[in-house]
Amino acid sequence: MRIYKNIIVVIVAYLFFAGMLFGQAITFDNTRDVNIPDYATLRIGPFYSTVAFTQQFGYRWTGSSGKGTDYLYNNRRGEIRKDGSDFPLISTLSFRNYVLITRKMDLDISFWMSYEYYPLDTQEGGFYFDMPEEGVLGTITLNYRITPVLTGTLYDRFKYRTDYFDTRGNADRYGGERYEYIDNTIGTYLDWNFARGKKFRFDVSRQDVIPFSDGFDDQERITYEQMLEYSQRVIGNISVGGNYSFNQTTYKVDYRPDNSYQSFYLFARYNDGLGDDNGLHIKMSDYTTASIGIGYSAGVNGEIRAGDQIRNVDGVISTNNISDIYGADGNNFAQFIWFASIKTLLMEDVWHSLGYSSSINTGYRTAFELVDSLEYRLEWHGEATTATLLSEYRTTVPSGNIFSDYADWITRLDVTYPLTRYIELHGVLRYQVRENQPNLLPNELYDPETTSNYDTWMGRIGSSFAVTKTIKFYTYYTHVSRDSDNDDLVYTRDIFEAYFRYTHQF
Repeated sequence: MRIYKNIIVVIVAYLFFAGMLFGQAITFDNTRDVNIPDYATLRIGPFYSTVAFTQQFGYRWTGSSGKGTDYLYNNRRGEIRKDGSDFPLISTLSFRNYVLITRKMDLDISFWMSYEYYPLDTQEGGFYFDMPEEGVLGTITLNYRITPVLTGTLYDRFKYRTDYFDTRGNADRYGGERYEYIDNTIGTYLDWNFARGKKFRFDVSRQDVIPFSDGFDDQERITYEQMLEYSQRVIGNISVGGNYSFNQTTYKVDYRPDNSYQSFYLFARYNDGLGDDNGLHIKMSDYTTASIGIGYSAGVNGEIRAGDQIRNVDGVISTNNISDIYGADGNNFAQFIWFASIKTLLMEDVWHSLGYSSSINTGYRTAFELVDSLEYRLEWHGEATTATLLSEYRTTVPSGNIFSDYADWITRLDVTYPLTRYIELHGVLRYQVRENQPNLLPNELYDPETTSNYDTWMGRIGSSFAVTKTIKFYTYYTHVSRDSDNDDLVYTRDIFEAYFRYTHQF
């Protein structure tokens, strides 16, 4: 593991210095002059940059109780390794660089890297390399213009992370398995406006996932994806078109079969500015917009390459036919996919939406998953107070015969409220219910999370205020409670933390 981390550090250093020399994103625009970015704090000729260093230090206490505590710690589940006090040290460097090349060309780079250290070993340390969540296509991005009507983008998204996943492949930082991995996607897309109101778009990408944690060998894969779309404006702001995508995944291990699937969409769009994703977008009034789309997806799951053998995969400790685990029957599947949503502005700073979708995804432990989701969202963005309420009910049907269907109902409320001019109150309340359908094999062959129903409450309240211009103080208290008909999953956890965060902008 240490060797892998050293390799990652070398890669990150290379990306950093190469980025400083050559930049990351080149943007061409024949209709506007480029502008100096607002974030720039350093200028050297045509080079503008901001580099920020953040150091977090403080105190954290964790206490756990319940019948499932031993199961958590004995199986190394969740991010907390043991209860007690610790003094976390978290260092972060973030970069945003910009080079003014010509009036029609600029260059941009954005990424951050962080290292977490826990001196008393209540949690494993970790190194992270990622890009900002919003506004940046990739760690490396090149926008290019071949002709006035043919433009494209070449990008590379690189991240190195440690997450915690449950046995179904969903994030669970309180009870999931530690998953350390590299996820890198390189791709390009082309836009060809070959005639007035007529456009072709072509996308192609390759994703490499490389796990470093034990028990995740079957997640190492290469996925290729291609997409071709045609759209044509017919009347006013109404355009129609079609979309075709093809996805192929190859796994490194012999006992997991390769698979592929393809999807087709027919769509219409009405009113500019309502989005370019598949579907019909309708501006019903000044306050309400709606969208709907329908398509068809078909795929094939390949045959395994290693033959029948006994494996321990995701809790299934004995089977005479490994192909059953991954649904490696070589059969095709076909499914209609669709979505619909409506969004309404209730007041100037309050809106809500309701949406439903049905889709096909690559499975976590199986070839494919059919996912149906119903979601309601309410958001309030006031001058000082913000609040978001989200409730989603999601059902997942894995392919194959071993892993059963399951459902999640997740409700979350986030609130930020100013107590004074200088102190903010932050609150989060989250409730999740997991319902597992019966499995075909005996329950003792599976992990408890795959067979038992359970629900999880999480409440967090805290505050923050500025000590100086560069130092901010944070404190919070978190309570987590998980209940189930299986004693191995029943536990409570309390976390208190108080820390300072120092930020220096170069």
